[in-house]
Amino acid sequence: GDLVSLHMDKGKALYERNIRYFLGGRSDVNKAIRSTLRDDPRSFFYLNNGITAVCDGIEPKGNNPGNGFRKFKVRGLSIINGAQTVASAAEFVTQNPGSNIDDAKVMLTLIKAPADGQFGRRVTKARNHQNPVQMANFASLDEGQERLRQEISYLGYTYQYRPEANIAPGTHPITLDEAIRALAVQQNDAR
Repeated sequence: GDLVSLHMDKGKALYERNIRYFLGGRSDVNKAIRSTLRDDPRSFFYLNNGITAVCDGIEPKGNNPGNGFRKFKVRGLSIINGAQTVASAAEFVTQNPGSNIDDAKVMLTLIKAPADGQFGRRVTKARNHQNPVQMANFASLDEGQERLRQEISYLGYTYQYRPEANIAPGTHPITLDEAIRALAVQQNDAR
């Protein structure tokens, strides 16, 4: 809720040092963010990668109240990773004014990295650089794929349903891609 309020107050300025702004609500990731906020906000913390922000300066504000929380004065705040999360949440709240997302928590990493330095650019690049995930990678979560791997091993074959798996020499491998094509050929409409 606090990040949504910040988004509403600052708009695009909140993402000034990010590599991109909000992509819109039609992406699968942004749909999933809104779905979690609607259906299971308490799990949001566990289902989200979190937010990374950089700032020019950060100082403790006031005395430590003793309840485990501290306040900080932050200057030059910019979200560099997590724009989709914050903007999707803001879009959700705008479209569902009666909703309550107070139970939705998210990890925030705040890094002091002044805008005029190279370190901030390095952090932004590193926090936004990842290997792309293909739909085929999600086969590793399918229990049926592991069952097939175990069953086909009795026939002397190795079923590799993880696309990046290294195939050992001397084995009779079947890859996920080959299995998909074989199943498609058996269908009336191979598309």
